[in-house]
Amino acid sequence: MTTLTLLQEAVTDLLTAQGIPAMGVFPKADRVHPSQPLAVVGVKEVAVTPAAFGDCLGEDSQGETLGQQVRVTVRLALYSPPEAGEEGCRQFLDKAAGALFRGRPGGLRLERWVMGETAFDQTRGMFRAELTAQYHGMLTAVVTGETFFLDFAVKGGLTI
Repeated sequence: MTTLTLLQEAVTDLLTAQGIPAMGVFPKADRVHPSQPLAVVGVKEVAVTPAAFGDCLGEDSQGETLGQQVRVTVRLALYSPPEAGEEGCRQFLDKAAGALFRGRPGGLRLERWVMGETAFDQTRGMFRAELTAQYHGMLTAVVTGETFFLDFAVKGGLTI
């Protein structure tokens, strides 16, 4: 499974656990049904920067600990049935924003989110709103003398 898929699934699982119907944008989001609300989740951007000089956070008896900071930007397209109206779509947007605010998908911490405009999507025959959320986390890995390949893990979360 790819890193982007893991990140996308972490947000999808968070929303689903909060009672918000959600699915990933890949391979296709053609399964939107006009009678049910749905959040379609996609990873927009991932940025990794050093956490320390040479990524080294220190050494202990287990080995050298490496670390990197990661910022993940996730975009949600929120679809709401036409009979719910624009107000129903805004309420669905508010519910999704609350779920993102309370949760920590894959151990990542919410840094900010931005709500987009709500409008009627002629193609799908539903109301649509966008929500973009930016998350921050620390990737860490312990290197021992024999380690050749590293798996980085989000502190308290998923392994990338």
